[in-house]
Amino acid sequence: MSGPTWEPDIVFGTLLPSVHRTAEENLGLGYLASVLRDAGYAVKIVDAWLERLPAEKMVTRMLEAGVPGVIGISAYISNMKEALEVVRIVKTRVPDVPLLVGGPGPTFHPEAFLDAGFDVVVRGEAEELIEPLCRSLISGMALDPGIPNLVYSDREGNVVKTPLRPVTARLDQYPCPARDTLALAVHRRSLAHLATSRGCRGNCLFCSVSSFHHTTGNPKWRGRSIGSIGDELEYLARLGVRHVRIVDDSFIEPPRGRGWAGDLADEIVRRGLAFRFRCSLRADRIDDDLMAQLVRMGVFAVSCGVENFAPSALRRMEKTATAEQNLRALSVLRNHGVYVQAGLILFDHETTVDELLVNLEVLEAHDWIVAPGFASEMFAATGTRYTARLRQLGVLERDQGRHGNLTSTFANRRVKAVHAALQKWHGAHAELLYMAADPIGTPKALESDELQSFHRLHSQLWKRGLRFFRQTLELVDARGFCTKDLEELAEEQVNMSRSWRNKFSRKLAEEYRRANLNYDAAENPFLSIRSGMGVTSPC
Repeated sequence: MSGPTWEPDIVFGTLLPSVHRTAEENLGLGYLASVLRDAGYAVKIVDAWLERLPAEKMVTRMLEAGVPGVIGISAYISNMKEALEVVRIVKTRVPDVPLLVGGPGPTFHPEAFLDAGFDVVVRGEAEELIEPLCRSLISGMALDPGIPNLVYSDREGNVVKTPLRPVTARLDQYPCPARDTLALAVHRRSLAHLATSRGCRGNCLFCSVSSFHHTTGNPKWRGRSIGSIGDELEYLARLGVRHVRIVDDSFIEPPRGRGWAGDLADEIVRRGLAFRFRCSLRADRIDDDLMAQLVRMGVFAVSCGVENFAPSALRRMEKTATAEQNLRALSVLRNHGVYVQAGLILFDHETTVDELLVNLEVLEAHDWIVAPGFASEMFAATGTRYTARLRQLGVLERDQGRHGNLTSTFANRRVKAVHAALQKWHGAHAELLYMAADPIGTPKALESDELQSFHRLHSQLWKRGLRFFRQTLELVDARGFCTKDLEELAEEQVNMSRSWRNKFSRKLAEEYRRANLNYDAAENPFLSIRSGMGVTSPC
């Protein structure tokens, strides 16, 4: 086989992340590649997540077609270790090639990525600035300070931050994203990705999505037209795609509603298309009429960030949805036969035992939902109002491997003990929980009978966890509660479940074999954050 006959102008790469999800498409780089190709550039994309490439092999793949004029990396704080290694290797092999980086991590921590060795950091969305930026870098000229949203060191070593500026183009004006890596995703039975909007109109205290868009002054939410969405769906259909994940942070936001959903369903039918969709919906947007239209267009699974069912906790989070709306949303989704990946945040600095009991009772009554665990804690991401509040209270803890996220102590010592016990139980069952949830929650391009099989397995494990959750709350409510009692309960239950875990693991592995799936996600980096029980026993 002959070697490459072209040399790329620009190479983009996605790092291997430290996340407990299996690999998916990176639409962000696809959009940038399309913009640059329309401008006449030769662009190559290397996805180390989909290809499972460590840093050394990733750089080798990026350079195998020749030395490019620019190398760009999509990164998070969570894969800073991988980013540092890629920088080291690139600077060793091709020291004169400009290395730029973008994504959520660089947007919130630009100085950290400059210090890591990147030449240019891009903050926020990059479609409108990527062509003039690459043109300047390839030419070797000094960067134009008129290019917005950049952080870099000039030739005198001074850090330059160009003005932050919102986008001016409508989403419909962007070309469809390049699908260079789609075959890799389909081979893994991952869903093709589709973005129909960007942002969210919600105002959750802890959410970094709105912070990401606010950084450069973009609107909280922007949507594409039905015609534009239909055109991209037709293109995906020609590529043989049948399962699609709509990656919008919030698929239905005003002016979208049940009427808009009906129009989109009509458009899909008119074009003779047939897809199975997964999307993300806010609980306070869900009603029966809306879901009827979404199911008609092909929605089979929904991610819904209910987070909590205690009214006091929802008020602290500044969620727009009430506990009643959360419950109604779950009821509507179940009535329409839709799988629900429920986002849960049961613990924060001010959580009470009574709030945990409210949540447990709701989860027991809705034990059919899909979630990887219930020891979920509200972390304080950079740029969020939750972080500012905890800092004001003086209760922020230092980063202990949370990949840029901070947290706080629990004000209630009983809550602290319960969380530690749940973490211990969760840690022993984590891989099984994620393996059982991943095919439905991520989800994978599975048929109905395959989804049902994984859902049955997930439910078995989920119900066991809820029984342990109840045991912990009963123990902390007992007279003469002692932290040591919870420690012993957690140890006892983890040991007692060992035989069951082994049998369950074999069943799950067999289901993966039948479905031709491979679970190769990283270990959840947050499980080891709070080691031990973390409470000094008063007993």
